[in-house]
Amino acid sequence: MHEIYGSAQPTLSTAREQAARNGYPYMILITSTPNGVEGDGKFFYEMHENAVESDDLFLDNGDHEEWLDHADNVVSDPSKNSFIKVRYHWSENSSKTQEWYEQQKKELNFDRRRINQELDLLFVGGTYCIFDDETLQQFQSFGKNNVVDLKNQTKLDVFTDNFDDRDYYLIGVDTASSIKGAFNAIEVFSYKDFIQVAEMNVRLGSLTKYGEVVDDLFKWLYKIVGNRIRLAIENNSIGKAIVEHLLYHVHDFNYIPFIYKDLKKSEIPGQQINEEDHEYGINTNSRTKELMVSLLYDFLKENPSRLKSQDLINQMSTIQRSNRGTIKSSGFSDMFMAASFCAYVRKMTELQILPLLNYTNSQISQNFFNNIQSVAQMMNTKVIIQQQVSNQSGKFIPKTPQEDELLTQQHTKENNTLITGDDWRIFIPVFSPFE
Repeated sequence: MHEIYGSAQPTLSTAREQAARNGYPYMILITSTPNGVEGDGKFFYEMHENAVESDDLFLDNGDHEEWLDHADNVVSDPSKNSFIKVRYHWSENSSKTQEWYEQQKKELNFDRRRINQELDLLFVGGTYCIFDDETLQQFQSFGKNNVVDLKNQTKLDVFTDNFDDRDYYLIGVDTASSIKGAFNAIEVFSYKDFIQVAEMNVRLGSLTKYGEVVDDLFKWLYKIVGNRIRLAIENNSIGKAIVEHLLYHVHDFNYIPFIYKDLKKSEIPGQQINEEDHEYGINTNSRTKELMVSLLYDFLKENPSRLKSQDLINQMSTIQRSNRGTIKSSGFSDMFMAASFCAYVRKMTELQILPLLNYTNSQISQNFFNNIQSVAQMMNTKVIIQQQVSNQSGKFIPKTPQEDELLTQQHTKENNTLITGDDWRIFIPVFSPFE
């Protein structure tokens, strides 16, 4: 197909010129059910993956759809091939019923791969795909709830309207090396249930511009959920440029508390670790890559409905395990890797973040201040008792812990003049990441 399509281009080009000269509409229409991501099916898969989403071009007015005003700009995106994806599933045909579907499955001899391809329009994986055909069939895409415009004419697809102020959110950032190669991908997952929340997949020739996009996306989410965010950014080679951009070139926000720092090889999560000399970001090597892919695999096998994006679902079928056991991809894997970063950071930060889930920021702050207040009151009370005992006897007489605690309780009941409530907050500075 690559050779046929390439050799047909001169003829197609001439036909387009003639149509345009005479005012006729023209197009190239390629229609097929998926045929995997390798071999004979590779051409259609790659054309489909690089095409423009039809949902980005039309506005649904209820009974019909209309072109958006900026549709020409969307089709002209230099990172796309100017084809438009149109997915027509059998369930959209009013003449097709569930009974028809069941009959088709019988006629295909219950061949899971054929059913996935011919009826459910899935790009099934190769022989060594880490996901079996049954799991791939369970992945179901959901429509976007919203599209957020970000810097440098990029767009973030959002799959929810409900952000939980008791949850945390993970932003996985995968960086491409070239505008001609893979995409820059960003995935956002909720921490508690590990549900896909948002996604972006763009080609940007400038790492500085990509850093600006990551910064803009983070601040958009920060306005919704506050500081309950962790950035999972690869720091290998060009990925380090994004980390450095956020740390050293963004002057109106402090990213230090939000970028995950990877552990060293000998360190174990949960131990008391001094991270001052640790690098910001995730170090992707053979050890960590196997772990992060395994973690994402476990999350999705446990609950395939965690994925919402059709593009991310399509990439699941390209991830394969070689005969040597290493992970490789037969196509694009940028969104898959960004999601794997999220799974990895979630696992590595469980001991720090899980105890904070189901509590709002204000509840956590209040609990913190209450503890400080209790300790300060206790210290203040003991000093007063020591002074009173010293004044009465002329010298300080040590007390047993039990006697000391009884005196403290007694003094607290009799003297309710200690600093209480919000007054204690003046002793504890609270800094905003924007300062």
